[in-house]
Amino acid sequence: SGYNKTATNNIRKSIRNTTTQLSKKVRPKTSDLDTVIEYIRLLEKEGIDHDILDCYELAFDLAVFLEARDCMKLYNLHHACLELYELSKGVKHKKTKKFRSKLRKAEYAGLC
Repeated sequence: SGYNKTATNNIRKSIRNTTTQLSKKVRPKTSDLDTVIEYIRLLEKEGIDHDILDCYELAFDLAVFLEARDCMKLYNLHHACLELYELSKGVKHKKTKKFRSKLRKAEYAGLC
C-alpha cells in the first residue's frame, strides 16, 4: 500500500482540533475518538511510528473521558499504550509511571 499523504494530513488536522478542544475544555465527541483510532490504524498500516504513542495516549484519554469501554477493549488501548511507554521510555521512566497511575484510575472506574 502506498503512503497517502493527503489522508494523513487531514487526520492530523482533525487530531489537532480535538486536542485544542480538550485544552479549551470543550466536550469531545465519539467522532473525535473515531478519528484518532482511524489515524492510529493508518500509522500502523503505513509503518509510521513517530506519532503512535501520543495518538494511543490521546485515544486512551478520550475513551476514559467518554467512558467508551467497548472501544477501550476492542482496540486494547490500555495495554497498547502501556506497552509503548515501556518500550520507548523504559519501565521506570517518569512518564511511564504517570501513565500507569492514569491506567489504575481507569481500571478502578471499570473502564478497562
